[in-house]
Parts: sequence; C-alpha cells; structure tokens
Amino acid sequence: MIKRKGILLILLSLFLGGCSVFKPVKNQGEPRFIDYFFEDKDGNKITKPVSPKQKFVYMVLVTENAIGEKVTLDLEGKAIGFIYRRTYLNDKMHFKIRHNKEKLRLYIYNYKNKRHRHLKEKAMKRLKKKTTSKSKKRE
Repeated sequence: MIKRKGILLILLSLFLGGCSVFKPVKNQGEPRFIDYFFEDKDGNKITKPVSPKQKFVYMVLVTENAIGEKVTLDLEGKAIGFIYRRTYLNDKMHFKIRHNKEKLRLYIYNYKNKRHRHLKEKAMKRLKKKTTSKSKKRE
C-alpha cells in the first residue's frame, strides 16, 4: 500500500510539475488579419450565398500574432441572420482570438425554428434598449 501511494505521489508530482512547462506562446510582432471565409460542415470553402437549409457554417478567420486580441466583426447588411453561442447576431460579433486559425460555428437563422425566433426577439429587445438609452443620454 505504501509503495502504491509513493508511486502515485511521484506520478502526480511529475504531472503537476510537467504542466508548468506548457506556457502559452506570446505573440511576436504586429497582429495581422490575413483572411476570412466560410466553410460548410465538410470543410469546403463556400462561395455561394448560404441558405437556411444548411443548419450551420463555419467562419474561418486566419491571423498571425493576434492570439488574445479582441475582435469585432461588422455583419451589417447581411441578408441572412446568424446565431453564435446562443446569441442572435444583429450587426456585430465580438470574440477573442485564441488560435491563429480561428474556426467559429455560426448557426443560420431559420424562422421556422422556435428557439431561433426567441433568440432574435431577445436580441431585438436588447438592441432597442441600447438605442433608447443612448438617445436619452444625448438629451
């Protein structure tokens, strides 16, 4: 029994001591945003407009030295709505870059889906609240 505890403690110390070796790589140089595009579920680049028949698409953002940067993507003027992490995207999308090749799953808004309609209503209320509070501050 004592031998097993000793071996367990040695393995645990090796594991915990070894974890400190894995430190995140710091960015070296200026952050660069190289490219972004959409992919289907099979990883094929999408060149045509997406339809609600597709349940989701991946937005791929290729960067260099941008890990940890906060990004805001402007989605204004898009004919189709997206849902990201249970939030309907009105006009902007905020997220933090965690990899040089970031792959985000965006669900395509489908008005037939009750959950999608609910998320959109919630987002519209939040947007309306923001705009009314901004107009009150201006006055």
